[in-house]
Formats: sequence, C-alpha cells, structure tokens
Amino acid sequence: MELLRIVAMCFIVLHHFWCHGMLYSQFTFPAYEFLEGFSMGGVDLFIMISGFFGIRLSWKSVIGLALTVAFFFLLNIGVASSLFDNVNPALLLTEFIKAPLSNSGYWFIATYFMLMLVSPVVNKGIKSMTLNQLRGIVLILSFAEFYSSAIVGNRVDIMGTGIFTFIYLYILGYYLRQEKSLQKIPTWVFPMAFVVFALISIGIEIAILETPVLKKSFKLFFLKQSNPFTILSKASILCWFTRFNFQRRWINSLATAAFGVYLLQDGVGGEYLYNWQRAMFDTLGFSWEYVGLLAAIFVALWISAWLLTRLKDLWTPWLTERIVGIIPKKLRQDLW
Repeated sequence: MELLRIVAMCFIVLHHFWCHGMLYSQFTFPAYEFLEGFSMGGVDLFIMISGFFGIRLSWKSVIGLALTVAFFFLLNIGVASSLFDNVNPALLLTEFIKAPLSNSGYWFIATYFMLMLVSPVVNKGIKSMTLNQLRGIVLILSFAEFYSSAIVGNRVDIMGTGIFTFIYLYILGYYLRQEKSLQKIPTWVFPMAFVVFALISIGIEIAILETPVLKKSFKLFFLKQSNPFTILSKASILCWFTRFNFQRRWINSLATAAFGVYLLQDGVGGEYLYNWQRAMFDTLGFSWEYVGLLAAIFVALWISAWLLTRLKDLWTPWLTERIVGIIPKKLRQDLW
C-alpha cells in the first residue's frame, strides 16, 4: 500500500504536468486525451486508500496535518519570493491564515480536512453495516455521484473536488477491502481492467469533444476525476495492489515524501512552476528536450520532498506534542 501511495502521487503529478504545464492547442488531437485518460484519478486513489485503512481522527493527526501544510506553504512562498518579482508574501500569508477552509490554493487539503472531521460518523456507520448493506450504500452513492451529477446536472459535486465525492471514495475504499468475492478474481484481471476502463474514458471524452451537443452537457464531468470510468480504473489498481506481498524499506521511506510532493507542486509553488513549464513548452513544443525537462522536474520534486520531509520530521512530532499538551485534559483524547 505504501508503493500504491507513490503510484497515486505519480498519477497526480503527471496529470498536473499535462493540464497545467502544457498548452492544449499545441497537442495533436487526441494525444492530450490519452495522456489525461491514464493519469487522471490519482486523488481518487489516495482517498480510496484512506478508506481502505480508515482515518483515525485525533488532535495529533489534525495538528500534524496543519504543521506539515504550513511548513511546505511557507517554503513555497520563500522560494517563489526569491525567484520572482510579482509575489506578494503578505497577501499569500493572509490567505493561508484562513486555510484550510478557504481558497488558499490547496483545494485537496480543504476537502480532505472536512473528510477527516466527518470520518468518525462515516466510520461508525459503515462498520455497523453488513456486507449486503454496504453493497447497497455503494450503489446508492454511485448513482448520486454519476447519474445525478452528470445526467440530471443537479450540482452534486460535479467537479469531483468536494466533500460528497471524497465521502463516496472513502466508503468505496472501505468496501473494496470488505468485498470477499473480489478475491476470487484472477490477479491479471485488475491491471487489464485499469487499461480497459481508462480507454473507455478516453473514447467517451473524444466523442464528447467531437460532438457539440454532448460537449455542452458532459465536457466538465468527463474531464474531472468524478468520471465513473476514471474511478473504476483506479479502483482496479487498488484491488491489484492488494495482491502484492512484499516489504522494502526504501519504498516506505519514499512513500513518506508523497504528501510533500503534492504540497511542493500545488498551491503557490505550483502556480509559478507550471507558468514556467508552459513557457518552456511554448518554446520547445512536445519534443524530447521537453520530455527530458519533465523527467528532471519529476525526479527533483521527489528528491526535494523526501529531504524536506525528513527535515520536517525532526521537529513536527515534538511541536505537535507541545501543542496537544496545551489542550485541556478533558478534551485531550482521540476524536474517533
């Protein structure tokens, strides 16, 4: 599962490379759709992993999350300020103080924080269900997520970035761990399903973009991670990785940097990184030189996040304990 966290973050970074760091107009149709179709859904995978293991809400987890986000956010501001003249640190800090419930750049953090807050209620509910009841609730939520959002258009989290989608993915991840019938499926079926569902998603997206009537109604839905075939493809990867049984220290160590990779390349840091990346793409086009540049950025993000995470871990546990110690004893307990 730690390797799967790495894979999920790789999907997220590659997705951001295509959608933020390149110019759609310079792609040969439908090359962009193929790149997007296979890389989209890393966030879905992350939330399903959370549901697979379950979130345990506690003061330590909330404070630890806040300190980690603050560390990387302030680092991004410092680096951006030193490299670019148009950075307004005071304005960025003001926006960050309102986080994680504001539009401060990290949309994922804001929604994940809300998922953490409701996780005790969700956990209580799904753990009290029989397997048949769990299957039923997954079907109901799937209907609400897919049909209601895409077909009816009643704004039930159509962008796939809100709390409803996160709760749905969280419950789906828990269900995939409980569904014993999945163990009867041969292992090779799951990577095949990932490819097939991704190709179906790509085909539908191309058809939508080629058909004006469909483009008007479905473009946003099928270009987001709430696309049902994107979710099915990433659920297939989760099921596939449950068949692996091995331990590697370097994988566990690298997996600790996954969250840092996201924080480095999103928000303030990502804004300037991808502006520069688009400028390089405008100059180089989709060439081997640009592919090499992307590979260098990709490796640099992981190395930097790994080193910075180790630095962060030298002091955040100590500071977390001190902050928790300030909380009155009656409140100083897990919020599970």
